[in-house]
Amino acid sequence: MNKVIVKYLDGRMLKGVTSNFSPANDIFHLNVAETNEEEEKLGMRQIDTCEGLKAIFFVKDFAGKPGYKEREEFLPQDETRGKKITIEFDDGEKLNALSMSYSRKKKGFFVNPVDPDSNNDRIYIISATIKDIEAIP
Repeated sequence: MNKVIVKYLDGRMLKGVTSNFSPANDIFHLNVAETNEEEEKLGMRQIDTCEGLKAIFFVKDFAGKPGYKEREEFLPQDETRGKKITIEFDDGEKLNALSMSYSRKKKGFFVNPVDPDSNNDRIYIISATIKDIEAIP
């Protein structure tokens, strides 16, 4: 089971666990444990990656690391962990990340956080929600 935080472009967020997410499929199941919307229901849900989804954060803990300041800037040694990229989403949010391979031609792709001590293990980015990607030298 993977702990995930599902984020939508409209700001909605669902926290839960999944065991069947695959980039090859448009749909996966999420057992929702927490949400930031009062009208959202908890429990098992079917999530369609084509319906307003921005990214899926695979996390170590739902509570995160309160008080921890995550490193967002790139360091020279990050090159060994992937290509340095800055992603700008349609909603204006920017994310510095590392990727072994990315393509806007694919439905989505995985990136790793810049900070190896981040609460995020990896992040699946939905390509349709990207305004711009910049490769950082």
